[in-house]
Amino acid sequence: METRFVEHKKSFGKEVIISLVAFANTEGGSVVVGVDDSGKPCGLEVGPETVQRYLNEIKVATYPQLTPKAQVAERDGKQIVIFEIPEFPVKPVSYKGRYYKRVHNSNHLLTLDEIVDLQQQALSLSFDAYSSLVSLTDLDTELIGKRSMNPFFFCLPRHGNISRRLAVGISSAALCPRRRSWTRTAGGASGVSGLPTYRLGSGAA
Repeated sequence: METRFVEHKKSFGKEVIISLVAFANTEGGSVVVGVDDSGKPCGLEVGPETVQRYLNEIKVATYPQLTPKAQVAERDGKQIVIFEIPEFPVKPVSYKGRYYKRVHNSNHLLTLDEIVDLQQQALSLSFDAYSSLVSLTDLDTELIGKRSMNPFFFCLPRHGNISRRLAVGISSAALCPRRRSWTRTAGGASGVSGLPTYRLGSGAA
């Protein structure tokens, strides 16, 4: 039975990749290839390079590139392939410039407004929104000291049909426990000509 987190496909094709993209843009999920809609195995011919070929097709067709976990299993004497993808931290993920999310047990093509909202949600995540295997003791204090003296910038690349790019500068105020504000500066400050640039600055104590 197909659910919000599970999709069934008889064979590998673009619909499998679209489902993986939809899962990545929502809460993650699995695509089982080689079964019908009810989950009954119909089988696949899985050769030595089959799974790797599937993974390459997924990477080429998605942006940012997805690399799901893939495993070959056997049900009722027939081979199937199971792809698992977690929620992706950088959203939205696209399939050939089109964006999808999982709604109930089907894939929903996103509107422009939904794409922008999803991107803004991803940009608003704090650094600790996703679990990490490191702790504060792993921080390089010497490197932090160097960074605090030199602002640096990064630019988010173009995502499919989204024409806006954001260039963000983080200054030493990011390390100060004071109120901060975003102020617009010249686009050239980021080293990327013509892009709107925002600097994080300190405010009143």
